[in-house]
Amino acid sequence: MNNDLLRLNNVTAQTDTSVNKYSVKSAQKKKTSRSEGNSALSLIIDEVYDGDSGLIYTERVKKPKIIDSIAFSFVYLVVIMAFMLFVEAKASLFTIYVLAIISAILVPVSLVYFFYRLDVRGRLKFSSIIYLVSVGFVVYVFIDFIFRRFVGETLSFYMYVITIRSAVELLSIVLISVFVIKNKTKCPRMTAILIACAVSSGFAVAEALSGNLSAMFVSVEVHQLGSSVGAILNMNSFIQRSATNLLNQIADTAFLQPLMFVMLITILVEILVNDEWSLRKRSVTIVFTFLFCAVTHALTNISTPFNALSILYNVVSIAFTLYLFGKMLNNAIKAEKYE
Repeated sequence: MNNDLLRLNNVTAQTDTSVNKYSVKSAQKKKTSRSEGNSALSLIIDEVYDGDSGLIYTERVKKPKIIDSIAFSFVYLVVIMAFMLFVEAKASLFTIYVLAIISAILVPVSLVYFFYRLDVRGRLKFSSIIYLVSVGFVVYVFIDFIFRRFVGETLSFYMYVITIRSAVELLSIVLISVFVIKNKTKCPRMTAILIACAVSSGFAVAEALSGNLSAMFVSVEVHQLGSSVGAILNMNSFIQRSATNLLNQIADTAFLQPLMFVMLITILVEILVNDEWSLRKRSVTIVFTFLFCAVTHALTNISTPFNALSILYNVVSIAFTLYLFGKMLNNAIKAEKYE
């Protein structure tokens, strides 16, 4: 009998079980999220080299692209360094003010852009980020006004005032960030860090602008008062001195202090929003971390005549803070479930 006729009469023989399903979509190689392998470095490697391993995965994961934010920060830094050389060679009052402004926003803009690229699930609106930055800016202006108006930095109480002010600054920004985070109905951990970064960046911008402006002051003798005051004068000799003072202080006022402040805030907020820890562990960790952050923030703002000790502490503190910041960042990336 013909084999084709037998096949038509047999119902089970009408289905070829050797191939169940084939389509471009089903044969496409898909990636799955392996939280234990996620880190900032792995995201960069995946973005640079996105190779196929030959395996068929079960879930597609949209990972963030962060190389453009790193490249932006690098190019911005190169531009500022070139502009610093230009100001040193040919200083004018306009170029000094431009350098003071663009250097003050280097670290805040770079960090906000970096965390914005990492936040692929929350995606805060640009208007929301500007609002949060403005809130941080206003907080600095308010705290600075209160301490200058009612406290004052006398020589005998200088260290006490700086220490109290540093603790108040940290506590204010952390509480505002947590308040904004808790009032969002759906807030992934990376979005919470972005919120804290935005608020602290606004504060850091205001602090850097104030520090750059203070660095530009030169001592001017006022004969009517019989004393000297700090001022910015549009005269060639004074302009050159203002430029020199700004260039000498710009590493601290526009880079070190904003970087340290934003990192300390994001570390504290990440601990507060970490739901994986028990309340007891979180409470103990936040107390010791806050004490470390407050002391670090205070000592980096205190001016002392012991330059060697100050430099040594700054190096040690920024190294330890960078370690905690990197650990916090990798933990947040591991906990994030990119879709």
